[in-house]
Amino acid sequence: MAACTDPIGAVAAWTDLTVPGIAPELARLRAQLSGAFLAGIRRQVRPEVDPTG
Repeated sequence: MAACTDPIGAVAAWTDLTVPGIAPELARLRAQLSGAFLAGIRRQVRPEVDPTG
């Protein structure tokens, strides 16, 4: 939608930021039609283990 709708100026992508070697995933997101509008990356919201126990 960002590529064909003027009111959308930027988009955020969601991906698993804990995956080793995330660079290929970021490159894939940038290569998509909306990649030029990619302004940020967010982690996916899922139940996660509390690192403090």
